Parts: sequence; structure tokens; C-alpha cells
Amino acid sequence: MQQHGCAGGAGVSLNASAFSGPLPWVGLFAAAASSVCALAMAYDAISAFCRRRLWFPSSLFSLNATTLTLLSTASKLPLDLSSPMPSRFDQLAKLSGSALLATAAANLLLSVASFRNFASAASNLGALAIFLFTFVSNVAIQISTGVIYAFLPEHWIVLALILPLLLILSSSAVAVQTTKRLLESQFTDKLDIIKFPTMATVSTSIRSASG
Repeated sequence: MQQHGCAGGAGVSLNASAFSGPLPWVGLFAAAASSVCALAMAYDAISAFCRRRLWFPSSLFSLNATTLTLLSTASKLPLDLSSPMPSRFDQLAKLSGSALLATAAANLLLSVASFRNFASAASNLGALAIFLFTFVSNVAIQISTGVIYAFLPEHWIVLALILPLLLILSSSAVAVQTTKRLLESQFTDKLDIIKFPTMATVSTSIRSASG
């Protein structure tokens, strides 16, 4: 028999006892998405150390639609405004999701050079900016209304780190795309000179060889 959200039939009285029933399953989905993000970032870090690179390559964890979807699932608990999470373990779960998002934003900085053009970079950064602003707003609302009452200094530190990271990502994407376009133009010009040298250069080379 199908259960209703109202006890005694539709429109009689509200039955809120089962409203928190899906929360453990939501937590499992969030934990799975968090584990995937953490493993992807760890793989990039280990790969950088093994190859003796000064930066972490964005081979698995880069700024794209898949990563944004995983981050939105992993941050479900900090974004949740309706489910009661009164225990300190629940509050710690919200803080863990916030810390994961700040760490992910820092790791995504290294993938801004992999975009093919500025339009692709702007599209992905726009989606990330909307997500981060929504996240910061929701967490700030929860702190102001008392839904988040534990680990307040840590929450404020995480929120204070997310917004500067977003500004750094945006400015770096603009600078990197411009620098990348200039370097590609210079490389193409020099490659054309090597492949198709001028007649004067050929004549000079012939005279030097004969002399």
C-alpha cells in the first residue's frame, strides 16, 4: 500500500516522521561522489610526484560537466536546507563537504590551460561560478538561521577561501587563454619560416656554403 506524507489520508494531518528516511541513502550517494572526487585528485597528485612534476596534471580531475556533477552530488549535505541534521556528526559532514569543495576548487586551477578556446573556458567557469555562489549562499543562510551551529570558525574559513579561489580561477583562465593564443601564433609563424624559407635566406645559405 502506498504511504502518504499525511497521516490518515491526504489533507488530514502532516506526518513528518518519515521525512528523514531518504537521508541515509542521500548520504551514501554523497559519500560515493566524495570518494570519487578524492580518488581522482589523489591520482593526479601521485602522478605528479611519480613523474617529478612541479604541478599536478589534470588527467582525471579537470573542469568539465562530469566533475561539476560529481561535486554537486558530493556537496548535497552542505547544500541541504530542509533536512534536520542536529548532531555533531551531521555538522561535521556538512563541514567535510565544504572542505572538499574548497579543495576541489584549488585543484581545478590547474586545468584552465586545457581548454581549447576561450568560449569553452567561459562556459565551464560560468557553471562553476553559479555552483559556488549557490553553495556559499546556502551555507551562509544555514549559519545565520542556526541550522549550522557547530564548527562555525571552520565554516567561515572555508567560505572565505572559496570566493578568492573563484576569482583566481577566472583571472587565470583569461590570462592563460590569451598567453596560449599568443604562443601558438608565434609557434605557427616560426614553423612557417622553417618550412618555407625566403629566397634571400636560401641564397645567403648557398653563398656561405660555397665560400
